[in-house]
Amino acid sequence: MTIAKAIREGARVAVFTRNHKRHLDEAFRVSSAEPERLIPFRAAKGWSSAAKLLQQSSPVDIYFAVVDSGPLIQYVAKLRRVLVDPQRGQPETEQLLELSTSTTQHEGLWETDKKPARTLYAINQVERVPQPFPMTELIKVSDDQPISSDYGYSYTLVHAP
Repeated sequence: MTIAKAIREGARVAVFTRNHKRHLDEAFRVSSAEPERLIPFRAAKGWSSAAKLLQQSSPVDIYFAVVDSGPLIQYVAKLRRVLVDPQRGQPETEQLLELSTSTTQHEGLWETDKKPARTLYAINQVERVPQPFPMTELIKVSDDQPISSDYGYSYTLVHAP
Protein backbone atom coordinates (compact mmCIF):
# COMPACT_ATOMS: atom_id res chain seq x y z
CA MET A 1 0.00 0.00 0.00
CA THR A 2 1.28 3.47 -0.74
CA ILE A 3 1.53 6.17 1.92
CA ALA A 4 -0.95 8.36 0.07
CA LYS A 5 -3.45 5.50 -0.23
CA ALA A 6 -3.08 4.56 3.44
CA ILE A 7 -3.76 8.15 4.51
CA ARG A 8 -6.63 8.52 2.02
CA GLU A 9 -8.22 5.41 3.51
CA GLY A 10 -7.93 6.88 6.98
CA ALA A 11 -4.99 4.83 8.22
CA ARG A 12 -2.89 6.36 10.98
CA VAL A 13 0.69 5.92 9.82
CA ALA A 14 3.72 6.05 12.11
CA VAL A 15 7.45 5.39 11.83
CA PHE A 16 9.46 2.60 13.43
CA THR A 17 13.22 2.79 13.92
CA ARG A 18 15.98 1.85 16.35
CA ASN A 19 18.44 3.96 18.30
CA HIS A 20 20.94 3.61 21.11
CA LYS A 21 19.74 3.67 24.72
CA ARG A 22 22.05 6.50 25.82
CA HIS A 23 20.75 8.75 23.02
CA LEU A 24 17.12 7.91 23.76
CA ASP A 25 17.60 8.38 27.51
CA GLU A 26 19.16 11.79 26.89
CA ALA A 27 16.36 12.73 24.47
CA PHE A 28 13.83 11.70 27.15
CA ARG A 29 15.65 13.78 29.79
CA VAL A 30 15.75 16.87 27.55
CA SER A 31 12.17 16.39 26.41
CA SER A 32 10.95 16.03 29.99
CA ALA A 33 12.18 19.56 30.70
CA GLU A 34 11.32 21.03 27.27
CA PRO A 35 8.67 18.88 25.52
CA GLU A 36 8.51 21.04 22.39
CA ARG A 37 12.29 21.26 21.85
CA LEU A 38 13.45 19.50 18.71
CA ILE A 39 16.04 16.78 19.19
CA PRO A 40 17.92 15.71 16.07
CA PHE A 41 19.15 12.24 15.17
CA ARG A 42 20.89 10.87 12.11
CA ALA A 43 20.27 7.83 9.92
CA ALA A 44 22.41 6.06 7.35
CA LYS A 45 19.48 5.54 4.97
CA GLY A 46 17.45 8.17 3.18
CA TRP A 47 14.06 8.43 4.86
CA SER A 48 12.22 9.62 1.74
CA SER A 49 8.90 7.92 2.56
CA ALA A 50 8.95 9.40 6.08
CA ALA A 51 9.62 12.84 4.56
CA LYS A 52 6.61 12.39 2.23
CA LEU A 53 4.49 11.25 5.16
CA LEU A 54 5.34 14.41 7.12
CA GLN A 55 4.29 16.53 4.15
CA GLN A 56 0.86 14.90 4.28
CA SER A 57 0.40 14.54 8.02
CA SER A 58 2.35 16.23 10.79
CA PRO A 59 3.39 15.40 13.42
CA VAL A 60 3.85 11.65 13.09
CA ASP A 61 4.33 9.17 15.91
CA ILE A 62 7.73 7.48 15.90
CA TYR A 63 8.36 4.25 17.78
CA PHE A 64 11.84 3.26 18.94
CA ALA A 65 13.33 -0.10 19.77
CA VAL A 66 16.65 0.13 21.61
CA VAL A 67 19.70 -1.17 19.75
CA ASP A 68 21.02 -4.37 21.37
CA SER A 69 18.12 -4.53 23.85
CA GLY A 70 15.83 -6.94 22.07
CA PRO A 71 12.81 -6.36 19.87
CA LEU A 72 10.78 -4.19 22.26
CA ILE A 73 9.31 -0.75 21.63
CA GLN A 74 10.56 1.25 24.59
CA TYR A 75 10.17 4.89 23.49
CA VAL A 76 7.67 6.91 21.49
CA ALA A 77 7.95 10.50 20.28
CA LYS A 78 6.64 12.90 17.67
CA LEU A 79 8.55 13.08 14.40
CA ARG A 80 8.63 16.73 13.34
CA ARG A 81 11.24 17.08 10.59
CA VAL A 82 13.03 14.88 8.10
CA LEU A 83 15.89 16.14 5.93
CA VAL A 84 17.05 13.66 3.31
CA ASP A 85 20.66 14.12 2.18
CA PRO A 86 21.39 16.98 4.60
CA GLN A 87 24.39 19.12 3.73
CA ARG A 88 26.64 21.29 5.87
CA GLY A 89 25.96 24.94 5.22
CA GLN A 90 22.24 24.47 4.60
CA PRO A 91 20.41 26.67 7.14
CA GLU A 92 17.93 23.99 8.27
CA THR A 93 20.69 21.40 8.63
CA GLU A 94 22.81 23.75 10.72
CA GLN A 95 19.83 24.80 12.87
CA LEU A 96 18.98 21.19 13.66
CA LEU A 97 22.58 20.20 14.36
CA GLU A 98 22.83 23.08 16.86
CA LEU A 99 20.04 21.38 18.83
CA SER A 100 21.97 18.12 19.25
CA THR A 101 22.02 16.73 22.76
CA SER A 102 25.16 16.05 24.75
CA THR A 103 25.34 12.44 23.55
CA THR A 104 25.16 13.30 19.83
CA GLN A 105 26.66 16.80 19.53
CA HIS A 106 30.02 15.40 18.34
CA GLU A 107 28.44 13.37 15.51
CA GLY A 108 27.85 16.12 12.96
CA LEU A 109 26.63 14.39 9.81
CA TRP A 110 28.98 11.45 10.40
CA GLU A 111 31.49 13.09 8.04
CA THR A 112 34.32 10.95 9.41
CA ASP A 113 32.38 7.70 9.13
CA LYS A 114 32.35 5.37 6.14
CA LYS A 115 28.65 6.07 5.69
CA PRO A 116 27.71 9.72 6.10
CA ALA A 117 24.23 10.53 7.38
CA ARG A 118 21.64 10.34 4.60
CA THR A 119 18.91 11.62 6.90
CA LEU A 120 18.73 14.15 9.69
CA TYR A 121 15.45 13.87 11.56
CA ALA A 122 14.07 15.75 14.53
CA ILE A 123 11.73 14.55 17.25
CA ASN A 124 10.13 15.97 20.36
CA GLN A 125 7.72 14.93 23.12
CA VAL A 126 9.83 11.85 23.86
CA GLU A 127 8.25 9.40 26.27
CA ARG A 128 9.20 6.03 27.68
CA VAL A 129 6.57 3.44 26.84
CA PRO A 130 5.09 2.43 30.22
CA GLN A 131 4.52 -1.13 29.05
CA PRO A 132 7.10 -1.92 26.34
CA PHE A 133 5.67 -4.14 23.64
CA PRO A 134 7.16 -6.35 20.93
CA MET A 135 7.99 -4.53 17.72
CA THR A 136 6.42 -7.50 15.93
CA GLU A 137 3.06 -5.99 16.93
CA LEU A 138 3.70 -3.14 14.48
CA ILE A 139 2.40 -3.78 10.97
CA LYS A 140 4.34 -2.38 8.00
CA VAL A 141 2.37 -0.17 5.63
CA SER A 142 4.30 -1.51 2.63
CA ASP A 143 3.03 -5.10 2.84
CA ASP A 144 0.67 -5.27 5.83
CA GLN A 145 3.02 -7.76 7.51
CA PRO A 146 4.43 -7.52 11.05
CA ILE A 147 7.95 -6.20 11.51
CA SER A 148 10.37 -9.08 11.89
CA SER A 149 11.94 -9.43 15.35
CA ASP A 150 15.38 -9.15 13.71
CA TYR A 151 14.57 -6.06 11.64
CA GLY A 152 17.75 -4.05 11.18
CA TYR A 153 18.73 -0.47 11.92
CA SER A 154 16.76 1.27 9.22
CA TYR A 155 13.22 2.55 9.48
CA THR A 156 9.84 1.57 8.13
CA LEU A 157 6.39 3.07 8.02
CA VAL A 158 3.88 1.23 10.17
CA HIS A 159 0.22 1.38 10.99
CA ALA A 160 0.00 3.28 14.28
CA PRO A 161 -1.24 1.06 17.09
